[in-house]
This record gives sequence, C-alpha cells and structure tokens, in this order.
Amino acid sequence: MKIKNQSDVVEQHLIQHWMYFQHTEQSVKVDTSEIKWISARPYNRGVYAGTRHIEPALEICSLEGEEPLWIVGPSSDVNLGAVLRKNGFVPYEKWIGMIQFIQEKKYINGGVEGFQCKRVHTEEDLTQWIKVYIDGYQKPKENQPDFLSRFKELMQHADQYQLYLGLYHNQPAVAGSLFFHKGTAGLYCITTARHMRRKGLATEYLKEVLTVAKKQAHTCILHATSAGKPAYEKLGFIAVNEFDVYGWRNRGGKENTSCCSL
Repeated sequence: MKIKNQSDVVEQHLIQHWMYFQHTEQSVKVDTSEIKWISARPYNRGVYAGTRHIEPALEICSLEGEEPLWIVGPSSDVNLGAVLRKNGFVPYEKWIGMIQFIQEKKYINGGVEGFQCKRVHTEEDLTQWIKVYIDGYQKPKENQPDFLSRFKELMQHADQYQLYLGLYHNQPAVAGSLFFHKGTAGLYCITTARHMRRKGLATEYLKEVLTVAKKQAHTCILHATSAGKPAYEKLGFIAVNEFDVYGWRNRGGKENTSCCSL
C-alpha cells in the first residue's frame, strides 16, 4: 500500500508530538498557523515557522532547561535558517524523516537471550526509563526531576502517549516512546544506555514496539540521524525528507531579536 503525502505525514507528526507537551503543567506555547513553539522544562522546541516573526517564541523561551532547538522542516519558510542564524542560532544536527506502512510487516524477534520489553506503568519503571534516556542521550543529570514529572504527566494520556522500557537481564537498557496521531504511530526518544550498546538490544526493542504499534496504527514514522538511518532501513523504513536542527546560543540576549522577520 502506498502512503500518500509521506513527507507531510512525517513533518506534521513531529509538530503534533512536540506541541502535545502543552498538556503538561507549567508549559508555555506559541501555537498559530505561523509558529509552533513549546517550552516545557527542560525542553524548549520550535518545530515550525511560516512567513511572520519568531519573536513570540523567543520571548517566552525559558532561561532554564536544555538548549533551545528550532527544527526547520520541509514546509518551513525557505529563509528560516538564515533568520535563525542572524538571531544567535547555530546548526546543531540533521534529522532524516522516515516512514513505513506497518500493517504489511511482520517483525520477527531474533531472540536475544535475557531481553524483554515492557510498557512503563509505574513510577519505578519511569525512573528507570528516565535514567536510560539521560544516559543514552547524555543529557544533564540535574534535569532528571523535570523529565520525571513531565513524562509522568504524559503517561496519563495512555491511549496517545506510551513509554516502553527494554530490559537486559533485568537491567534497564533501552528507552523509547510511541505517540499516536491520526492513525500514525511515531517512534520518539529511542536510545540505548551506553554500556548496553552493540548487543542487538535496540533492534529487538524496536521489533517489539512496532508490533505493539500495529494494534493502533497503520503507519509508523521516526526522525533519525545519519548514523541511525541504516538500522531503521533494515526494519523497513524509508527516508522521505530532512530536517535542519538549530540550537539557540543567544538565549540570554533576547532583547536583540528585533530583526527576526522572515
């Protein structure tokens, strides 16, 4: 089955995922047809900008938490990258949008001995999930309380936002989430604890989570780095677009954002 408007599906899902954090306490957003921005400590994310200004987002950007990131996608204004650079943003990373029709796939586990995957339901499970997430992405440990409270709230939206933890010989090894939107599942926050890598655990984890996703969705999307792209291709994902991610190094100088017109 051919998936129509593949690039749009991947981009819109990413936007909806990050803007979903507005349902958590003490989050601040700009959510218009021109700008999509969410500050939900420790996250600061821009995931779209059209043809107007980016000042409203920068004005509410938290001075705490992670480095603000702005994700420039296929439908963002063509001048957005240049405007971001003028306002203290620098290139941070490139993401590759990928998609597959999962109803036609059967994911056969390789049977890694000692590995199991389970849905996160308890605070104890969530604490383990956060530890893997922080270690895998090498995030500051001081952000652990913020991550814990933020994802604890998201867990309450059980049908739409689900966390899964991979265990290897009962030790937390792989973390990730499924976010469902309009019949499409999105893989987010996928990472393996650094001391658990090169054991095939991430592949086993993904096969199990994708099998779960099939129960609620017809397609699945993700956003990979160039290093992770080959692993996802082996599972049947195809690349359909790219995203340029910028980091804001001028967070303390927000008074200098008067030239942000696109």
